[in-house]
Amino acid sequence: LKFNQAIKDQYSRLASTNRAERLFGIHPSSYAKLDQVRNEVQYADQLFSLYSQVNSSIDVLSAGLWSSVKNVPGGSSVLNDTFVTFQEYLSNFDRLPKAIRQWNSTLQLKSSLDHILLLMPLIILLSSPSVMPRHWLDVSNLLKRGSHLPFGFRS
Repeated sequence: LKFNQAIKDQYSRLASTNRAERLFGIHPSSYAKLDQVRNEVQYADQLFSLYSQVNSSIDVLSAGLWSSVKNVPGGSSVLNDTFVTFQEYLSNFDRLPKAIRQWNSTLQLKSSLDHILLLMPLIILLSSPSVMPRHWLDVSNLLKRGSHLPFGFRS
């Protein structure tokens, strides 16, 4: 937001300068670097917006315990909705400009989305009332974390 305002201020000054140049019969100057900075700020704003949404959703998901999913009526439905939300994030990611696809933060965001979308179907299946009692103890023992295993996507 701060950088967007700074770019608007710069373009306002540019417009004023161009009007003065035209007034004195001078060909208005162009500032390609300013256009480049404006595009980069817009790209960064798009990326930051998506990154914030994804991280907020990951934080909410990571704060939940496995035991809370099994105790929630329709817990699998909540997880299915979450899975759909992350698929929408991936769709939004695919619509980001190609110019920013190789930025480190973009690659990190893609990696997080891929990781979550890989794990979510398994978590949804494990949260099924018919599967959870039989297999969750084995999963807990394997991971050595107990029956209150958080959805630790970042760990």
